[in-house]
Amino acid sequence: MDRLEAAITFDQLDRMSAVMAPLVERHGSAGVAKLLESISPQLDVSMRRAAESLQSDTLFGEFRRRPPGQGLRGAHDALGEQLMYAWVLLTHPEIFGAGEGDFAPSRLRLLGLTVLNAPVFMWSGPMRKLALQSELPRHTVSRTCLQYPISWHTFESSPSSDGNVNGVQAPMLDAMLLFDAAGTGIGAVSFGASETTRDPFVWFHGTIPYGASYPLDEDGASNVLKMLAFLNSKFVITPIELLSRPTRRAMERRGDIPAPNVSVVRLRAAETYAYDETGAGSVDWAHRWMVRGHYRAQWYPSEAAHHVVWIAPYLKGPEDKPLLTHVYAVVR
Repeated sequence: MDRLEAAITFDQLDRMSAVMAPLVERHGSAGVAKLLESISPQLDVSMRRAAESLQSDTLFGEFRRRPPGQGLRGAHDALGEQLMYAWVLLTHPEIFGAGEGDFAPSRLRLLGLTVLNAPVFMWSGPMRKLALQSELPRHTVSRTCLQYPISWHTFESSPSSDGNVNGVQAPMLDAMLLFDAAGTGIGAVSFGASETTRDPFVWFHGTIPYGASYPLDEDGASNVLKMLAFLNSKFVITPIELLSRPTRRAMERRGDIPAPNVSVVRLRAAETYAYDETGAGSVDWAHRWMVRGHYRAQWYPSEAAHHVVWIAPYLKGPEDKPLLTHVYAVVR
């Protein structure tokens, strides 16, 4: 399977952009289009080889045989889903309504190669809900919120998207591809299926510009930035989940190229936060209370942007004080 041996880095991406910059400056977008046209035969060969290798891939085969509508059960299903979307984009782009612009068949097939080579993050329903339930503070978007230039985020259970897209009933989202859009901002593509027909669905969100001030009007910007800020929190870990031993052995017997690791989004083990009574302006609190999870933005002058991270719920106040609780009256 034609996967990259390692995830592409920002340094590699910046070097490629530096090579392209003079071409853009001299010839504009027409020059770039001409360059892409000149290498299209090589891209076509890569796409064809990738699609052919997927036909015999163990993980892809297992995923295609699973019952429809079943949630992801682990790393092998997460990788199988990624391979499934890559294969459909490479071989049947017309399923996604191939046309012009982002939906041109050549663009969709190139997107398939991108999906195939993206590191995988797997989100459980509770983790994604926790990441999205808090509001983001006002902040300036930074490139540093992306851990990788390209990443595939898959959801164990398919959440409904917010609202409709161009009048179409909200799809069930299976995954999102997040990527650095040529150093200009954060690009996002959603993958899923219609809630009513289960037809495959792909949606290109607007680019979230670096240096832009949040809140933004770009479609899906809030959820994308929340997920990235959640992953950058010290309270969140992404341990690697290995494939099962039988699956690894089956892949070895078939000669499959080893699959990339799957990072599972989890909370770090609870820590104890000491109450600091020292320092000027300390307050003589009468209670302890629970502070809910929230996002915090810290300004970095060197970047002229904020780093936004998620802060886990914690108890605040002196340990020797009573815990303040709320009592609610339930009335008709």
